[in-house]
Amino acid sequence: MTTQQGQLSYDLDNPGADDTIYISADPAANQLSLKVTTTVDTSLIPGEVVPYAQAGQSGVTASLFYLDLSPLKMTQQEFQQLTLDGSDWNFQLFYSANSQVIGFAPKAQQNLTTAAPLSISLNKFTLADQPPSVTPTLFVYYFRAYPDQQPEPTKRHFSVTLLPPPEKQLG
Repeated sequence: MTTQQGQLSYDLDNPGADDTIYISADPAANQLSLKVTTTVDTSLIPGEVVPYAQAGQSGVTASLFYLDLSPLKMTQQEFQQLTLDGSDWNFQLFYSANSQVIGFAPKAQQNLTTAAPLSISLNKFTLADQPPSVTPTLFVYYFRAYPDQQPEPTKRHFSVTLLPPPEKQLG
């Protein structure tokens, strides 16, 4: 019997605007949700987030995810105000002048099924200035999302569109 190797896919959506990020200094402009889908049902292993360089080491057992927002060229203030849904996920922000990465891992075992994707809110997201690309490619690296996944990360990418926020409807 052979087992099917699973793959994860990602989208970063605003309500009514898939794969779209609004360029705005107002945190209310973006209500971003990272959607995680799978091709094969799996159980995610809980644990603490470690720096990316340590994620593949022996002794680290958690299902780890690293969302690389570096192509957005966020300022340190913009990046460090970000939060994830606090109840189900451990997360850590890793910032340098050239790298803005959110590491996250489940706090408890979570089932990820083909019928029920995960949705993780990114709160307090702002992006005041237009980065070099209006359709940047973002990356997610993940470790141990599937029982047979090698210790090396699996890398997935997706593109987002950067737009001004929609005009508020006047009542």
